[in-house]
Amino acid sequence: MFSHFKIPLRNHPGVIVVIVLITALLIWGFWPKPVAVESIEVKYAPLTISIETNGRTRVINRYVITSPVNGMTCQMHLHVGDHVSQGQTLLSIRPLKTPLLNPRSHAQAEANVSAAKFALKASEEQIKSTKASVEYSENELKRHQELLKKGLISQDNYDKIKTTLLTAIANQRRAKFKANVAKYELKAALTTLKHNTIGSEAKANERVLIKSPIDGQILNVVRQCDNPITVGESLLEIGDPSALEVEVDVLSADAVKIKPGMKVLFKRWGGEQPLEGVVRLIEPIGFTKVSALGVEEQRVWVIANFTSPREQWQ
Repeated sequence: MFSHFKIPLRNHPGVIVVIVLITALLIWGFWPKPVAVESIEVKYAPLTISIETNGRTRVINRYVITSPVNGMTCQMHLHVGDHVSQGQTLLSIRPLKTPLLNPRSHAQAEANVSAAKFALKASEEQIKSTKASVEYSENELKRHQELLKKGLISQDNYDKIKTTLLTAIANQRRAKFKANVAKYELKAALTTLKHNTIGSEAKANERVLIKSPIDGQILNVVRQCDNPITVGESLLEIGDPSALEVEVDVLSADAVKIKPGMKVLFKRWGGEQPLEGVVRLIEPIGFTKVSALGVEEQRVWVIANFTSPREQWQ
């Protein structure tokens, strides 16, 4: 028969320690390990998705002064940067005598007068339309001001209504500019017709006065009065440098994400603080541009207006 041996553990404390240690290691080895995760506090805040690219400013309303008659010489004492006012005489042209009446030129002059009259009427109707848009936007802004005070709408919704008003005001200014230009073009067309009519032979000392259609500055002197001038030839460019907008060429893939009325931030323009603006127009026609890497890209012009006070950027 086999004899059994019993080892009193209390006489061997080291064995107890080893058993406890092995048991602890087994438990620790099979115990599920925690998964390391990163946690952050959830907050409610607006999300801003931006498209960053370069842009440049341009004068909003530029007008090219052209000659309404054929002339030999003109008198002009203006230079780039000179201020002019609406109705101010810019230059005078001594018209040529018409040696032979050209029926085609006469018919074209009559057609230009008719087109100028229609353009003037269309611009006057556009002024009425933009005036109605401004009045509606002003009423909407007043109504949303009360809703904002009561906490019924968000600040973002209020800013959108305000942007709509600013856009309507800009469109109204543009419509008024077009109306002034249309009046000038009608006068120019009538002058051209006058000198293409039977019995309209120019007098010896007759001068055709060219007046400014707008208030602004001389932006460019296209040509000096040292050679004969023909009908429709460009002479001066006039505009208001204080009325600026920004043109930005963006990739066509990004342009589809941009909508009129979206906010714009102008950074690194030379001032300390960024300027604010709003998208006015995404031109429907694109163009091809070669990138610095030699890759042809399809781009679209996006036009934005300033909404920051003029004192900040003029």
